[in-house]
Amino acid sequence: MTLQLDISYKELITFLKGLPKEQWQEVKKLVEGQSTTEFEVFLLAAPTFDDSQLSNIEDARDKLNKWRVS
Repeated sequence: MTLQLDISYKELITFLKGLPKEQWQEVKKLVEGQSTTEFEVFLLAAPTFDDSQLSNIEDARDKLNKWRVS
C-alpha cells in the first residue's frame, strides 16, 4: 500500500510542530539516521553511580592497592 501526500513545506512544519515530544523525537531520529537498538535502550535506562558512590569505590581501590603493596 502506498500513500502519497502533496503538502507544502509550511504545512509539514506546522504538522511536525504539533507532534507530541515522543513522536517528535522518533521523527528526529529517523531524519538524522540514528536508530536506537533495544540493547542501547537497555543500557541508557540502566542505573548509574552518583558522586558519593564513585568516591566510595575510589577509596576502596586506594585501600586495596595500599594493602597489596604492603
